[in-house]
Amino acid sequence: MITKKRFRRNMFPPQLILFSVLMVVVITVICLAIFLPKSDKVQYEVIYDGIKSQGFIVRDEVYTDLNNYEKIYFNNIVEGQHITEGTQIASAYKKGYIKNTLDKLYETERNIVTYLNQNIITSFDDKIIQQYDFKIDVIIGKMSQMDNGFIELNAELCSLMSQRVEYIRANYTPDQYLENLYNDEKNLIASIDAWRDYIVANKNGFVGFYCDGVEQLFNSENILNINYSDFNSNIKKKHDNNLNGFKLVTDGKWYVVVEIDNPKDFVVGNFYQVYVSNESEYEYGCLEKIIDEKKGSALVFSFNDNVEKYLDLRVTDVFIGTRSEGYSVKNGFVKNSTAIIKVDKQKTQVPVEILYEDKNKTVFKYTEQISLGQKVYNK
Repeated sequence: MITKKRFRRNMFPPQLILFSVLMVVVITVICLAIFLPKSDKVQYEVIYDGIKSQGFIVRDEVYTDLNNYEKIYFNNIVEGQHITEGTQIASAYKKGYIKNTLDKLYETERNIVTYLNQNIITSFDDKIIQQYDFKIDVIIGKMSQMDNGFIELNAELCSLMSQRVEYIRANYTPDQYLENLYNDEKNLIASIDAWRDYIVANKNGFVGFYCDGVEQLFNSENILNINYSDFNSNIKKKHDNNLNGFKLVTDGKWYVVVEIDNPKDFVVGNFYQVYVSNESEYEYGCLEKIIDEKKGSALVFSFNDNVEKYLDLRVTDVFIGTRSEGYSVKNGFVKNSTAIIKVDKQKTQVPVEILYEDKNKTVFKYTEQISLGQKVYNK
């Protein structure tokens, strides 16, 4: 007869199991309290989440070549300024203009000032004349210290002299010698004007002085027909950025063609956040075209605003995606959108706006209650 052996299972008392679990929890809490940092210092950080690449900027640009002029004086026109058709942009002097004539003009104008001061208005205490004289002396002093660049100061000097002459003629009676000086000045100015052209805007637009020859290659009419080969050759080409001239950007709409490895996640007609160059603010771009060929892929974005901000760029860094810039702390030091800091040695909860968060860090928006390098606490 076979006897069945009975095996007894060793059972742990429930009290022992509960005690073991409690000990594990206690030990874990103690270890966390010992080894986890209790504070962290606030840092500055910029987080990019998207695609970085190179972009090629295209605008509707009209280039004006000034290579046939020896000297150009731009009439207080600055980069990015919007001007209307007919606005005078520059005074341009043809090659071969006579510097001696300019020297004679300046000498004549000095003589006029001297003669007026010594013979016509010497007995009058005219504050307005004194103001004109001071400004004129400043400009003439600058000219005496320069070997070139006279034309840049000529317009300002002529304007002051004209205002001064008009004032004196309206308030004082000149003698024959002074009239002769006035006539000499007039003839010299006419002689110089024969060498000068006035350049005016033939359209409305934004003025730009960065010119590279691409102005005549691409525009809004042909950019959507561009293929990858055309784009690739132009983005790698070294463009001449020192042409002697200026451009007018005649339309606010502009484009950026961006090289990309895989365009499968992009949809034509959708809008994307596009950061151009090192700007901290994005441009809202509409995806007009996807170029997907064997040789490579690219995206063509269009924009309707801020064309004047990028007039000095052609090939530039581009980022497509989200950019989070702000204060950064290790993860766990911002809980429920609040951070703990010390104010007058007392821990205080401060609400913060979270911009970005991952398993390592939390980036939140600047707030006046927290400063860079300040300590934050986990409890």
